[in-house]
Amino acid sequence: MKVLLSSVACLPDSGSEGVYGWRACLAIAKDHEVWVLTSAENAERLEKARSEGRIPKSMRIHYLGSARPYSPNRLIARLESWQRYREFSQACLEVSRQLHQSEKFDLVQLVTYTTWRVGCPLWRLGIPLVFGPLSGTEKFPLRFWSILSPAAIAFEILREFSGWWSWWNPSVRDCIQAASVIPVTHSQAGRVLARLRKSAAGIVPFVNVFFTSEDIERLKRPEKQLCPSKDEPLRIFGSGNCEGRKGVAIALEALKILRQRRVPFYYIYSSFGPEATYLQKKASRLGLSGQVSIGKHLSRSEYLKTLQSNEIYLLPSLREGAGQTMMEAMLAGSVPIVADLYGPSEIVTEDCGWKIPATNHTAMARLIAERLEWCFFNRHQLPSMGKKSANRIASHFSEDIFRARTKECYELALSKSH
Repeated sequence: MKVLLSSVACLPDSGSEGVYGWRACLAIAKDHEVWVLTSAENAERLEKARSEGRIPKSMRIHYLGSARPYSPNRLIARLESWQRYREFSQACLEVSRQLHQSEKFDLVQLVTYTTWRVGCPLWRLGIPLVFGPLSGTEKFPLRFWSILSPAAIAFEILREFSGWWSWWNPSVRDCIQAASVIPVTHSQAGRVLARLRKSAAGIVPFVNVFFTSEDIERLKRPEKQLCPSKDEPLRIFGSGNCEGRKGVAIALEALKILRQRRVPFYYIYSSFGPEATYLQKKASRLGLSGQVSIGKHLSRSEYLKTLQSNEIYLLPSLREGAGQTMMEAMLAGSVPIVADLYGPSEIVTEDCGWKIPATNHTAMARLIAERLEWCFFNRHQLPSMGKKSANRIASHFSEDIFRARTKECYELALSKSH
């Protein structure tokens, strides 16, 4: 089939949305001829990938807009990226109409951004639209606002307003109601969008994160690292853009309790972000400076090595669609400890990790500390749990599974057009 893909974020060897857009477009291009609409900001790195032979002949790329620098302030840059996405969405319809006139696409899919908050105008092409996979419907629980910095509180308030505005935006409603199929990354997203769509028809579960066979082999933990000495500190890891919603503040409270119980540990949170400085100060106030590292940049090789050497992945995120880094850590054999909310709670199973009820931050911290203490004194059981964790991701979130689910979505979308 001929498939038009809207993927504003599509970047080789990047993080989050960019690398997902890249991987998804490549995977779809294995089964179809694809035309990719993406931001001109990605042109330099995509053309480098082309020169390296990493872009197949079945994948044609069209750049929209212009490359502009972002603000050095991470929070402002995040807001800038959303404004540019709205501009991209408005600009892509005319380009798509011109392409459709000559190519006669069978269907169109929005790949990135994976959010419902901006309508995709490509349903106006008159061909089936697969809108997603989507998330972004998650709400930060009000009872946890006390763990946030003032800047993080302001961001969550702004996000709530954005969600309200999107809910009543005609372009969003028209798109969601006109889309043939809406894949969603977790069940809460499905329920929210069914209300907006006024029907659950065409809404299907579909986690957007997946891994190639090469990824799975690359992340596999060496056997010699499976059984650490019982005298070593418990090795704990977390990652992802350091925002208040990630729940790192709760993790720090749990680690304070662990320290008071004289359990040795070392926690690395490898990413920086708008909440990093606030959390570094919090770690210092809690007396954790020597046992916690927040915001240290890791190269890709250092990141992979760190994933393979840590025993626990700790990130009690309170607002998460899926959790790409969590899934990478699981694939590398780490045992996840996550909040029992949204995407992570549906990916992590009881035999390979722990889901902590999101009651309040004090209770969560206490339960996390108890799980970590159990891990230290029963660490001989962690390699077995880590293998189950890796098998969970490898067997349910592979590229083959992604391609098969994409095929099902396309068949459903085309069946609705007849």
